[in-house]
Parts: sequence; C-alpha cells; structure tokens
Amino acid sequence: MAKENSLFVQSSLSSAGFVANSAKSLWNPIQVLVWLGLNWDLVIGTISITDRRHVMSMSPVLGNLTRLKTRFLYKVRESRRSWDSRFNIGLHNDCLSQIFFWKNNVVSLNTRPILPYNALLLFSYSDASNVACGAFVVGTNEVSHRMWTACEAAKSSTWRELKAIQFALSAFKALVRGKCVKWHSDSQGAVRVVEIGCPSAELHSIALDIFYFCRTYNTYTYSPVGSQGT
Repeated sequence: MAKENSLFVQSSLSSAGFVANSAKSLWNPIQVLVWLGLNWDLVIGTISITDRRHVMSMSPVLGNLTRLKTRFLYKVRESRRSWDSRFNIGLHNDCLSQIFFWKNNVVSLNTRPILPYNALLLFSYSDASNVACGAFVVGTNEVSHRMWTACEAAKSSTWRELKAIQFALSAFKALVRGKCVKWHSDSQGAVRVVEIGCPSAELHSIALDIFYFCRTYNTYTYSPVGSQGT
C-alpha cells in the first residue's frame, strides 16, 4: 500500500508538470527518517530532535519545558545594554542551574511518542480569592480548600490562583495519577505562567513545581486557554 501511494504521488506530480527534487525525495517506504528537523521512528512510534538543533527548537518534543527551563537565561540576556555586551553568567545561580539541567537531561528527555497521550480525562475547577482557595474534580467527591495566611492573602491574585492549582493537584494526587486533567481557572495570567513560566522568580518557582508534579505522577493537565504537560 505504501509503495502504491508513493508511485501515485510521483505520477501525479509529473502529470501536473512538477519536477521533484530527487536529492531530497524518498520514494521507497521507510520507517525511520529525518524530516522537518525531527527524527521519526515509526518502528517504536517516537519522535526526537536532531543533534544540530538548539533547546528552544525542541518544543515539538519537549513542549513547554523549553520555555520553563530557559526563562532565567533569557531574562539575563535581555538585560544587556547592547547586543554585543558581555555578562558573567557565573554571577547568576538560576542561569547556571538551567544550563546544568540541560547538560544533564537533554539526551534522556529527547523523545516523545508520536501518538497523542491517551488517558482517562478528568475535569477540574479551581478558584482563589484574597481569603481562601478551593477546587474540585467533576463527578467525584474530591474537594480541596484552604485559608490563606495573612502573608499569602497579601500576595498577587496570580500567585493565589497558581497556589490554588498547585495545592489542588497535591490534594488530588491519587486521583490524577496517570490521568489527563482539563483544568478550568478564571485567571488567564496563572494559566500563562503554568504554560511558559514567568520573569518573577516566585511565580516561576510555582510553575516549575506544577510541572515536576505532573512528571512525577504521569499527569497531563491543560486548560481551555493554555496547557501544561509532561
């Protein structure tokens, strides 16, 4: 079947007057190839990034981790007075931490299943005020809630919404393990921070905690206006 489809494409292109670039064309069916900068392995059903690409171009495989784990590097780079000015990265512990993370993990993380993540879908809602936060999972008796301390109540609304998500995930960890959770939050700012991180070290730390929770419990969470996953 694959060979027949290949011959059909060749003849259709030729009939339409197109000349295929033979150097860049593979007409015989294969199961492992490099295409669009990705290694496609149809034998084991995975994709990975070629060795020549840099971290930010690895998002097709690593997803939002490329944003979460380069946030401080970008922050320092953009603080330069000019494009050619230099800076001592050794003075920035957060940047060094991110560099060592990629050095130690980029090879082991560089693979992803081709087929979409298939797991039981749960629906969760969370909200936070300047007094308390709460969340629940639709169709279950699972509910989480807590009061803020005076210090926590004084923090930003985005911080409180993020902590509501983090606290709820921890409370629901037995239920969400190995599941896909569609998370509803009325804070687009919080969803954005979960998705790509934040220049604020405090908010970014919460986003990373949520990410590591999802990796530990094999949980995929996403929102109607954003996503976070393993």
